[in-house]
Amino acid sequence: MAQLTSTEFIKQLPTVIQDKILELYKYGTTTKYKHEILNKFKQFELYSSDESYKQVKVHPVCLAVLNNDNLAIGTNIGELSIWNVNQRKCIKILQLTGECINAVAGLDDGRLISADYIMRLWDLKTGKSINLPRVDNFPIEQLLNLGNGMVVSSAGICPTINLWDFNDNTHCTLKGHTKRINAFAVVKDDNLASCSTDNSIRLWNPNSRKCIMIIEDVDAKSLVGLSDGTLASSCNDKILIWNIEKGICIKTLEYSDPSCNVNILSLTVLKDGILVTGCDRVVRLWNSKTDECIKTIVSHEDKIIGLVVLNEGTLLSCSYDGTVVSYITNTKINLYNQTNI
Repeated sequence: MAQLTSTEFIKQLPTVIQDKILELYKYGTTTKYKHEILNKFKQFELYSSDESYKQVKVHPVCLAVLNNDNLAIGTNIGELSIWNVNQRKCIKILQLTGECINAVAGLDDGRLISADYIMRLWDLKTGKSINLPRVDNFPIEQLLNLGNGMVVSSAGICPTINLWDFNDNTHCTLKGHTKRINAFAVVKDDNLASCSTDNSIRLWNPNSRKCIMIIEDVDAKSLVGLSDGTLASSCNDKILIWNIEKGICIKTLEYSDPSCNVNILSLTVLKDGILVTGCDRVVRLWNSKTDECIKTIVSHEDKIIGLVVLNEGTLLSCSYDGTVVSYITNTKINLYNQTNI
C-alpha cells in the first residue's frame, strides 16, 4: 500500500472532515496537534482489500442535554459538537482529535464534560477546556450529572466510581463493586444507582459517600430512575422494576412477541413518566403502570447506542448508522455528511 502524504490524505477524506480539519488549522492548532489528528485518522480502516479508499463512517457515541436545550454529541472520530436540535444546526465544534469520545455530561451551570482517556471540562462560551486529574489508566466510559455540582464517572474495567464535586473542586472514590461499571442513574432523593458486571446494583448517598443498598444477582446493563421513585434496569431482553427502599423487584416488563428477544441497551424516561427502551434499531415506549408496550418505532438502520430527553420533553436517539433522531419533529441529523434529512 502506497504511503499517502498528509495533503493527499486530507484530499481523500469526506468533505465535512476536510472542513473540520481546516477549521482547526484556522484557529491556530499547533503543528504537533495537526499531525496527531492525521495520525489518528490513519488508524481507521480507510482501505478495502484492493487498497481503494473507504470513507470514515462517522457515528455518534454519546449525547448530553445542555441547560439551554442544545445537544452535545461525541463521536467515534473524537468530534465534540454542539447542536441546536430544533434547527438541526451544528453551532460549534469544540474538538476533533480522532480519539473516540465515550461519554459527555452537561452541568447545571452550563459547562460540559467530555471523556475519552481524559476528562475535559468545557466552558461553552469561550470554547476552551481544562483537563481534569487523571485517576485511572483506562478510558472513561460512563459519566452522569447528579446535580448540585456533582458528577460521577467510571473507567474501563475499573470497579470503582469516581465522584467529582465542582462546588469545592474535590474528588473521591466510591468502592464496593468488584467488576466494571455498566451504568449509572439518579434515583429518589438524588441518590445514585450503579450497576456492574459483578451482577449487582448499588445505591449510594453522594453527600455521605456511602453505599446504602445492595441488590444482588441481577445482570443489569442500563438503569433509569422513574418518576414514582422506583428504578428500572435492563436485563438482557427484559426490564425489571425495583422498589429501591426494600431492594426487591416488583414487576417485570417483557415483549408480548417472544421473537423480540433482543438485548435492551438503552433506557430513559419521558416527562410524563413513560419508559423508553432502545434495542437493535427499535425504540419502544412502555406504560410501566399497565406493564404494556404502547408504541414501537423502527427509527434507525443500525443499533441504537443512546437515548436522551431534552428539557422541553423531546426524545432523541443516536445510532451506529450515524444519525440522531428527534421523535417530536420526526427528523434526523445525519452526522456522517451533516445533511439534514
